[in-house]
Amino acid sequence: MVSSAELRMIDYLTNLPSDANPYLKAAKYLHDQLQVFRTPVWARCINGIIGILFLILLIQSCKLIVNRVKTKTFYLFKLNTLGLIKFDGANHGCVAYSFCSMAMLIDIICTEMSLLGWISRRVVIFIFATRSVLVGVCAWAFLWLCICHYAAVKFDPLKSQRPGKEKLISPVIIWSMNLAFLAVMFGPFIPMYWASFSIDSEFVYITKHLSPILQNLSEAGSTYSPTTYNKLNLFKILIPAKDLIPHVLRIEYCLRAALIVYLVDAVIISLTYPIILFLVFRHLRQYNEMSEKVRSQNKSTAERGFVTCISALSYVALNALLLSFRGGGFLQNTAWWLIFQTGLSIPVLLACFVTIQNISSSIELKKQHQIKSTIITLTISELK
Repeated sequence: MVSSAELRMIDYLTNLPSDANPYLKAAKYLHDQLQVFRTPVWARCINGIIGILFLILLIQSCKLIVNRVKTKTFYLFKLNTLGLIKFDGANHGCVAYSFCSMAMLIDIICTEMSLLGWISRRVVIFIFATRSVLVGVCAWAFLWLCICHYAAVKFDPLKSQRPGKEKLISPVIIWSMNLAFLAVMFGPFIPMYWASFSIDSEFVYITKHLSPILQNLSEAGSTYSPTTYNKLNLFKILIPAKDLIPHVLRIEYCLRAALIVYLVDAVIISLTYPIILFLVFRHLRQYNEMSEKVRSQNKSTAERGFVTCISALSYVALNALLLSFRGGGFLQNTAWWLIFQTGLSIPVLLACFVTIQNISSSIELKKQHQIKSTIITLTISELK
C-alpha cells in the first residue's frame, strides 16, 4: 500500500517544470521533507525579541533572589507544622521564573544555532523537553503552595478556631500527599524525555541513510540531460528513501505523544487551580479579623493563581490546536511550527512578567509594613 508521503513525492516529481533538473529537485524535496522545518526570517526575529524579554526577566528574578538572600529570607523548601512540603511564595516565584526564563532563553538561542549548523539538533530537542516540563513543574509547585496553605489553615491544631476539637491528619496521609505531589510534578519528565530520545534516534537514522541518496541525486543531477533523462533512473535512486518514511511518521507520533502529555498536564492544572483557590479564600473569609498584611498576601496569591490558571488555559488551547493538524506532513507546515516555537513561549512570557512584578510589589509592600511597625514601636516607646 502506498502511503500519503509517497503519493505526495510522486505527485511532486511528475509535475515538475520542463526546464527543471529532476534529480536536484528531488534532492531538495527529500531534504526539505525529512529535515527540521526552517521557519521564516520574520518568525525567527520574533523569537529573538522574545529571547531578549526573557533575558530581562532572568535579570529581574536574579535580583530578587539576591535581595532575598541578603535579607536572610530565602529558602527552597521546608516542612510546615503539618509535615507537608512548604514553599515560600516569593522564593518560589523568583526561583521558578528564573529557571523558566533561563530555559526559554537557552532554547531560543540553541534553536537558532542549530539552524545555522553550529550545534547538534540533539541539544535542541532535549532543551525543549526540559523547558516544557519546567513550566509544568513551576505551575504544580505554586498549586501545591496553595494546597498546603489551605491544609495548614484548616487542619493545623495550633490554629484551630475550636480548642479541643483539633483536626489531625495521619502522618501516612501527609507523606502520601508529599510523595504524590512529587510524582505528579516530576512525572512528565519521563514521557517527555522518552519522546525526545526517540525523536533524536529517528533523526540520526534518517540523516545517516539520507546522505548517500542525496549524494547519488547530486551526482546524477550534475550529468543531467533532458534528451537522455529517464524517470525510471530517478525512481531507482529514490527507492531506498521509501524505507525512511516510517521513521518520519515515528517522529510525528512521538511529537504528538509529547504534546498529549503536555495537554493533559495543562488541563489538570487549569481545572484544579480554581477549585483550590476558591477553597482557600472561602475559608479565609471565615476569620473576622485579618491584618492588612494578610489581606495583601491573599490578593497577591489570587493574582498569581489567576495568571497561572490563564497561562495553563492558553497552553490547553495551543496544544489542542497543534494536535488538530491532521494527516502526515505537519512537520512541514509553517503554521504548525510558528505555534510550536513561538506560540508556546508567549503564555510563559506574560505569566513571568506579571508574577515578577507581583512579587516585587509584595516585597515592597512588606518593607513598608516593617517600616510602619518600627515607627509605631518607636512612638509607643517614646510616649512611655
